[in-house]
Amino acid sequence: MPSEFSFPCPNCSKELIATFDLVGVAAECPGCKQQIRVPAVATVPATVPMPALAPSGAAVGTATSDFCAICQSPLSAEEQRHACPDCASTYHADCWEENRGCAVYGCPQVPQTEKQDTLEVPMAYWGQEHKNCPVCGTQMLAAATRCRSCGTTFESAAPTDRDQFAQKLWQSSRSPALRKQVVWCFVACVLPCTATVGLIVAIIFFSVKKEDIRALPAIYGALAKIGMAVSLVETLLIGGALALSVFK
Repeated sequence: MPSEFSFPCPNCSKELIATFDLVGVAAECPGCKQQIRVPAVATVPATVPMPALAPSGAAVGTATSDFCAICQSPLSAEEQRHACPDCASTYHADCWEENRGCAVYGCPQVPQTEKQDTLEVPMAYWGQEHKNCPVCGTQMLAAATRCRSCGTTFESAAPTDRDQFAQKLWQSSRSPALRKQVVWCFVACVLPCTATVGLIVAIIFFSVKKEDIRALPAIYGALAKIGMAVSLVETLLIGGALALSVFK
């Protein structure tokens, strides 16, 4: 896990936070909205304390600390632990698995990081180290996608309030039924025998469920628009054919 450092924006002097692997990356300052480049303050921390190596043959899981450096929270006695086999630093077992290795700089067990073209931390979260869980209110890291207190998992690390989270849960619970309804409306619209009725039903349905349909994958919104367009064309063609047959 890369170490972090802070630096002031050269334009507005707002204090920003970045990781060392982002040095040289261009980004927008959330304060003045100007393009800046993460400065090369240092390539590595000047001094990083290394814990003493575990003695040869030490058992994995031996507790050497009461603080998990991955989730930045204390280790309680009842929680399952995992010790790094090289530096003996102790973590929560699930934190070790999620991080896929150690968090101590210089340890051979530190997972390899892939080169990134964009900032690892979303620009909107710069300077915000913590956020509150929308379910239980517990404070957690801004980049966390799971609350350790209540176990709730989130689709992204974006901060959200209780009402927004409840709205997303409600939409996800209705998602399977809503997808079927969109498909049936599409079928009714494209069949010539039900095109006119399908168009009327589709217009009413999609005007009422517009926000919920937007939360679905983009393919369902496309089906809605294509179905209504096809239905409109078929309705005009059928109406024109009937008008010609009447005036003959």
